[in-house]
Amino acid sequence: MSLVTAVTLSIAKVRRYNQLGANGLKDKRHQHPGTPPLLSVVEQAQLLETLRTPTADGGLWNSRKVAEWISNLYQVRVITYNINSGART
Repeated sequence: MSLVTAVTLSIAKVRRYNQLGANGLKDKRHQHPGTPPLLSVVEQAQLLETLRTPTADGGLWNSRKVAEWISNLYQVRVITYNINSGART
C-alpha cells in the first residue's frame, strides 16, 4: 500500500470518527448484503442438477461450459474471463 493510500484511509477514518464517534470506526462490511444472485433459487437448483450430469462432450464442467449452458437456457450473453491471460472467452 502506498503512503498516499494510507494517508487517504487515515483521513477518511478521522472524518468518520468526527462525524459518528467511535461507531464510525467499526467494520460494517458484514451489514451489506452484497449483490443479489443472478440466478433465482429455482434456477440455481436447476444448474446444480445439470452439474451432476455429464457434459455434452463427455468432459468436465468448467466456467466456460456453465456460461454456455446459462446463455442457451436463458437467452442471455454470459462472458467469462481467462484469469491467466485476461482474455475473454
